[in-house]
Amino acid sequence: MSRSEAELRADIADLERLLVDVPPHHGAGTRRSLEERLDDLRSELHRLRTASDGGAA
Repeated sequence: MSRSEAELRADIADLERLLVDVPPHHGAGTRRSLEERLDDLRSELHRLRTASDGGAA
């Protein structure tokens, strides 16, 4: 099921706030995992916007 733009924006904002509190050297790859998830959400939002614009970039 596809998520709405509002849901994606909320998830992105939550992760951005969380990353502020995670030090760059945090163990076990936690920060890197969060950054990758943030990239995934931003890509999903971009695809959603592109699809709603009729494929225009």
